[in-house]
Amino acid sequence: MADLDNTKSPLALGIPRDDSADHPRSRAGELSGDDEILEAISRHQSGPEKATDERFVIEMPSLKAVGIIGAVLMAAISLLIMFRAAGEAGDRRIETELVQNRIAVAAADQVEALRASDPAAETSLIRRTMLDNSVGPRTAVYELAADRASYISAGATDYYALHPNDMAGFNLAQPGVSLFDKGEVANGTIGETMVTWRPMADGRAIVVLSPARDIFARTPPWITYSMILAVFLLIAGSLFLLVRRQSMAMTRASNALADAQERLSAFETIGGGTWSVDPKAGLITLPAALMQHLGIGSKDRKLVLREISGMIHPKDVRPVLALWSGKSDSAQPMQFRMRSGTRGWIWVMTRLNELSDPCHGIIVPLGDSPVDNGRAAKLQARLTDAIESIPEAFLLWDDQGRLVTWNRKFCNIFRIQPTRLVAGQTIGLVSDLAEEDAETITEYFGPPADGREQSLEVRLPGNRWGHVSRRRTQEGGWVCVVTNITDMKRRARAQKRKERELEMTVETLEQSRSELREAMQNYQIEKKRAEDANLSKSEFLANMSHELRTPLNAINGFSEVMQSELYGPIGHAKYKEYIDDILGSGRHLLALIDDILDMSKIEAGRMELHPQPVDLERILGEGLRFVEPETRERDILLTSSISALPSVWADNRATKQVFVNLLSNAVKFTEAGGSVTVTAQADLDSVTVLIADTGIGIARDRLEKLGEPFELIEDHLAKSRNGSGLGLALSKSLMELQSGLLVLASEKGRGTVAAFTIPRRAGVTVKVPELLRRQGHVLTKLPSPAKAARGGSQERAAE
Repeated sequence: MADLDNTKSPLALGIPRDDSADHPRSRAGELSGDDEILEAISRHQSGPEKATDERFVIEMPSLKAVGIIGAVLMAAISLLIMFRAAGEAGDRRIETELVQNRIAVAAADQVEALRASDPAAETSLIRRTMLDNSVGPRTAVYELAADRASYISAGATDYYALHPNDMAGFNLAQPGVSLFDKGEVANGTIGETMVTWRPMADGRAIVVLSPARDIFARTPPWITYSMILAVFLLIAGSLFLLVRRQSMAMTRASNALADAQERLSAFETIGGGTWSVDPKAGLITLPAALMQHLGIGSKDRKLVLREISGMIHPKDVRPVLALWSGKSDSAQPMQFRMRSGTRGWIWVMTRLNELSDPCHGIIVPLGDSPVDNGRAAKLQARLTDAIESIPEAFLLWDDQGRLVTWNRKFCNIFRIQPTRLVAGQTIGLVSDLAEEDAETITEYFGPPADGREQSLEVRLPGNRWGHVSRRRTQEGGWVCVVTNITDMKRRARAQKRKERELEMTVETLEQSRSELREAMQNYQIEKKRAEDANLSKSEFLANMSHELRTPLNAINGFSEVMQSELYGPIGHAKYKEYIDDILGSGRHLLALIDDILDMSKIEAGRMELHPQPVDLERILGEGLRFVEPETRERDILLTSSISALPSVWADNRATKQVFVNLLSNAVKFTEAGGSVTVTAQADLDSVTVLIADTGIGIARDRLEKLGEPFELIEDHLAKSRNGSGLGLALSKSLMELQSGLLVLASEKGRGTVAAFTIPRRAGVTVKVPELLRRQGHVLTKLPSPAKAARGGSQERAAE
């Protein structure tokens, strides 16, 4: 085959320009005939898609960086919100206590004033007075009578089943606050119940109940902050998707426009263009690129039929003139020869786009040889498919403002029947065919009136939005690409709405935080006052105990002298009886003051113990000898099995005091003829001492309240026995200071088992005895490993 020189096959319309070449047509001489056609097909199929992929990959690193930064920020915000939710839950609990205290004080003052002015005040008036001070949807207020046998209630009493006996464990003579466990006084599952009480001068007391977590029953903080976190995540995700979608849309639009411009440039480079016929004037307009290729000129030429006849090979004149004069309606491509000033005859191919007035078509130079018509038709179909496969709407106009080509997506937007849209139509004819929004087509989809390239957003039919880009082609025409950005616009509007909602939420949170900050300041003030009052109480008790102990020692000493009749007989027998009573009462009062002094030292943090290796068997023997006279006097069988016990790491005096307290309680609450048994068991880490009696026993629900100061066993038999309620509380505190355990197991009417466990060496964490693990109730706090470790360091220091 002959060299193609500066011509190219129309199959190369899809080939992007090679910027590395000296001229867009410089590679034409390297190939010829079928070889050039095959390469054109290959590059047409792979070139545009590859270019699009490369352009898109450029955007990915920036989006990835935005995603990583956004993820880090959201993680930080999530942690802050979680910590804030936990803090607010604690603040609400504090707020509940403060509000309850205000209700109790106000209700006590008003009810006391009402009864002072009207002793026979009606119950309804008292209930209304209490209700006036109640706040929150689940707050109940009770007025307990002085004898605790009756009460008056107001507020949300349906949520609670409070009985006066439930308050027996609390010292209602002094103001206080405490907690009931879940379900203890609550009807239903409302969690822990906080109780606050204030006494009145006549012996009555005001008691306030409400849920401990929040007196106002507001939405839990974790739900509110979870919603805020979800809003943050949704906003961040929307922004990322918006940026990514917009980037992809702009990339596709830019790529589509660039590909279209590359194809048009390649089309013009090989000498192709559009021709038109004016049948009335008998003129045929040939494109400037073809005229330059033929060596005739470089501008569009309007030629009469006679001039055209002289430029066409005689064998091809008749069918070509029939096509250009409108006498032939063939839509198939036609190949014929035209005269070239430098090369003689060259083959060209022309095609009639559609029947129209005037006629329009495309003409492309082929070279020295024709192209197989079947292959040309296939390649033309592939070019059409390429335009149809563009994901955006596409329009191409020539330099006269006439439609050249389009794709179906444009027809779908404006509901134009594709069969009615033909090449050569003006923008006015195209807009007349649209069933919707013809004005938009006229204004934004045709060649711009001012002749300037544009890129703007336009509202489309069906409440949609599109990004319209209009660019000029090398031949002077216009290409219009429309990208659908409806989803992006909707997300932008939704984003603005969410931002406004978030701003309102932030304002509400700021206001709530300000109110909470004020409440916290008040709480800190009240807490400081309470701590100062508690410290003053402990110091007062410690000082008064010392003041009372001195005269009591004198009373006991002189009573012992008189009882022994050291200086002669007393005389009357009654005096002897009175002296015994004075001595017994004095000793009891002295023991009570000793216990109060020890409790005061523990509460004030001034109790110092000196743990060291201690002979436990000796301590237990001394304790047994101490209570043995009382057991003989009351006819109680005392047995023990405590031989061959190892030494323990404990304080000598504190351990003996705990054992004597537990043993004395066992003897005290055992009837005549009963028995008390002392046993001990050792393992590798600890020694457990068990004191079992056959006494009156303790109800299961009372075990959990024992161990608190002045807490007594409520029983008709127990009331006749002397006791301050400090023995167990003191024993519990002493065992906690020694990293030990105090466990009680009891059954009403069958007896009680009390056990205390002491470590054999420092640094050991003791465990609940296996014997009492199921039925026993642990009064002490379980020792922590850190505390045990500190004990280990003390042992090494002692060694």
